[in-house]
Amino acid sequence: HLTLPRIYLWDHSIHFIPGNLYYYSAMPQLIELLYIPALLFGNEITAKVIHYLFAILTTLVIVKIGSRFASFKIGLVAGLIFISDLSVAWLSSTAYIDLGRTFFETVSLYYLICWWQDKKKQDLLKSGLILGLAISSKYFALATLSLGLGFVLLNSSKDKLKNILVFCLPAFFVSGFWFVYAYLYTGNPIYPIFTPNLDSSHQSQIGGLYNFAKQFYNLSNDPHDWLSPISPLYLMYLPLIIYIALRNKKIKTWVLYALGTIIIWYLIPRTGGSRFMVPYLPLFALLVSFSVFNLKQKSIRKISIFILFSVILFNLTVRMYVNKKTVPLLLGLQTKQEYLIQNLDFSNAFYDIENKLPSLIDKSEPILIIGGHNLFYFPSIFIHESYYQGQSVNYILTQYKNLPVQYQTDFKLIYQNEKTFSKLYQRKNAN
Repeated sequence: HLTLPRIYLWDHSIHFIPGNLYYYSAMPQLIELLYIPALLFGNEITAKVIHYLFAILTTLVIVKIGSRFASFKIGLVAGLIFISDLSVAWLSSTAYIDLGRTFFETVSLYYLICWWQDKKKQDLLKSGLILGLAISSKYFALATLSLGLGFVLLNSSKDKLKNILVFCLPAFFVSGFWFVYAYLYTGNPIYPIFTPNLDSSHQSQIGGLYNFAKQFYNLSNDPHDWLSPISPLYLMYLPLIIYIALRNKKIKTWVLYALGTIIIWYLIPRTGGSRFMVPYLPLFALLVSFSVFNLKQKSIRKISIFILFSVILFNLTVRMYVNKKTVPLLLGLQTKQEYLIQNLDFSNAFYDIENKLPSLIDKSEPILIIGGHNLFYFPSIFIHESYYQGQSVNYILTQYKNLPVQYQTDFKLIYQNEKTFSKLYQRKNAN
């Protein structure tokens, strides 16, 4: 998510980029906007710190929710469950936008719980306003708005319409800019939905009950992803949560709300893997903590607490093992270039590992890139083939692709790198 802010800085403007690579340039970009000053006055590490801070802030909100509506102990343990989750720990080391959305949705949830308990309309107003920031971060928060709308409707004994308006209007007031922005650039306020720029992987993939159970199970047990699965605690303690809810009206409503978030997760495209479930984990962490500490049988409660902390410790150990690769970089024993060469996924990203491009190209001229995907580390201004409109270029870089036939007569190969799957071509008559 840092390539867009870098392009905006190069172009000195925030604008829509057509094509199927940066289609999300017409989508809500609140978190990306925070990354612009991070890159301007810092670097990608600064942007990652911002994303990491959202994880810390979310944890503090979880502790506050638990402390206010149950006990500090329950809130603290819920916070530990969340922050130790492998998916959260993984996101904390990236510059995605999901933890920003998670923070806003968790704060919105806090005020929604306050309204549910005290029925003060200012809490409902605050919940809607903050949820508007979540929608401004990612379209998927609209699904959370629909879930909150149903919750408000079911829990309003009177003034149903007024409560709905108090909740929804602020959310759309805050996020409305992005729908207008998309409409002005594309003619579609919810672009790229209903456009060919989204392939089949971005469509909802709804199957039967077995497929639903399998997909939810794989969130924490996918053998192909051991770096960023969600904690098994949520699935492990789901029967206990339901059992406690049937005997405790205090959380029954919120268990139903949590089950609603699972349905939402299943209905939205799951191209992002576990990270699309992360915004709903704070509530699940609170429910797990509440259920464990409200077990009546002392021996079972002790065993459950032991399992809970064992999983937390295991998750932290795994993440420490994964993060050990950054220790030489942090200690100054390794350069940034050496670190990226060793750890960057070149099947998805580009990096000039030999630092050759500055000596081979004129930085004042844009380079046409054919292929490539993650181009944040590209060292100069570029035009990607997805939005190329026939401008005259003297350089072409291909990654994962061969040079198209129409360019083979006029361009010559001047550099290639097998590790990054890239080739640089120059126009034959260029000075």
